[in-house]
Amino acid sequence: MKWNEAFKSNETPENQNIALTSLQNESFRQLWEKKYFLNLPAIKELILYPKDTLGYEYAAHILQNKITATFYPIRVPQSPAQYLSLLSRQTHELWHVLTSYDTSFLGEAALHSFYTAQTGSASSAASVANGILTVAAKNPLDIHSFFTQMSEAFERGRKCKFLLGTQWESYLEMPLDRVRAELGL
Repeated sequence: MKWNEAFKSNETPENQNIALTSLQNESFRQLWEKKYFLNLPAIKELILYPKDTLGYEYAAHILQNKITATFYPIRVPQSPAQYLSLLSRQTHELWHVLTSYDTSFLGEAALHSFYTAQTGSASSAASVANGILTVAAKNPLDIHSFFTQMSEAFERGRKCKFLLGTQWESYLEMPLDRVRAELGL
């Protein structure tokens, strides 16, 4: 699939509904109106930030997990649904750092549960449901623990500020604990 086709495929009914709901959040609406996108310094610069800052911890996360942080080309979105999809992908790894959910199976499922609470995403909820089925089939003794962790992640997502309405550059030099406190995490 070519990038143009993938970009247009973000116009799903689900993304359109999530975008309409997200536009109710003033911060998100302002970011959409100015077409804000994450514009972080290079990882080699962020890793030089003081330890325990969001910038440093993000860079450490990217390096430790061998993630390519700029794997989505920036295209000017033509709709709020396209914008939401691109911004979600851009900030996914930041959300891992903010929530302390690692990139393991459990960490990704918890992040999807958190994301479901933030956006009402049916595809994220389906990812959690897939996690439930996987745990039930492979590790049935862990199902109670899995449900507990998904429930806790959902509650955190429900209670904190709407993260897709955040302009992240202003937080990079702050201690991570302070960022979490300001965002209700």
